[in-house]
Amino acid sequence: MIATGRIAWLQGQCRTTTPSCFLKLEMVEYFNKKALLTGNIPLGSFNSVFSFTSSKQIDAAATKSLAMDGFFIPLCKVQLIKSPLILQEYVKQAIPSSWDPSSLASFIENFGTHVIISVTIGGKDVIYVKQHHSSPLSTMEIKNYVQDIRDQRFYDTESYKSSGPMNFKDKASASILCCLFIYLVFLISLLM
Repeated sequence: MIATGRIAWLQGQCRTTTPSCFLKLEMVEYFNKKALLTGNIPLGSFNSVFSFTSSKQIDAAATKSLAMDGFFIPLCKVQLIKSPLILQEYVKQAIPSSWDPSSLASFIENFGTHVIISVTIGGKDVIYVKQHHSSPLSTMEIKNYVQDIRDQRFYDTESYKSSGPMNFKDKASASILCCLFIYLVFLISLLM
């Protein structure tokens, strides 16, 4: 980790998920836990990766279990390290004091809806399997099936190590990091 004032630069390391096979509710809770959320309301990303509809009844009736396995490859992570985060006075004053859709839309247009405190640059390659309710396979057989797919897909990547620090001579890397740095400085200015 390199800390420069209010920003920390962290080098990432390749990691794999533990092959897992869960009932739908358990997988929802697993996804939520990874997103630092509690509860069992599915995230949009969860519904997307498993191709669920918006109907809980239809999805539950058709799904016996869910499985996933894969690689997550973070190249670097940039994180604000100032705590606690405090909004500047002009941001607080811009918050509409009453329900007015146009004022709320203007506030969201100017300031957004979330405060980003970290950004990870990298990628992932994950296998997602949705077992249909009529499937006779056991949970262990599904887990082994996903592991077999993983072994075929990632055969040469089991020994993968982090690529180390980015080469700043690379123009694409430098421009991405420059844009990221400018954006983080902007975020910090909102908090000061």
